[in-house]
Amino acid sequence: MFITTMSKEEKQRAREAAQTRREQRIQEAIKMGAQVQKISAPLLPTEKETLINIDPLTGLVIVDTSVPKVMRRCIDKGWTITDVCYTIDGALQAISFVGKEKGIFIRDAGLRDGKADIETDEDDDEEDDDE
Repeated sequence: MFITTMSKEEKQRAREAAQTRREQRIQEAIKMGAQVQKISAPLLPTEKETLINIDPLTGLVIVDTSVPKVMRRCIDKGWTITDVCYTIDGALQAISFVGKEKGIFIRDAGLRDGKADIETDEDDDEEDDDE
């Protein structure tokens, strides 16, 4: 098996090429009729979210996301862009995608020792009872 390593410059060029491809796909979607919205201020990190709506009758999935990692993955996997949201200065804020239900995978929930790494409202209530 032949393994090659990339130099820092090659990695940077590959990242830039991938970003260029993503931007081209967004522009192509806008030309094909994707709606474009503009908002006045960028979203704060605490305001970013991903919503997944599954229609059991048609088998279609609508993904609305403002999380950059999810946007990149959906674009790279070929999901169809339906809406794009920019700030007034042109920074990308959110994208809506549509795809087939089989495109959604539920994987490991990040459980350790049988407990999730996230806090729930119930955990907060238990802490209040101790006081």
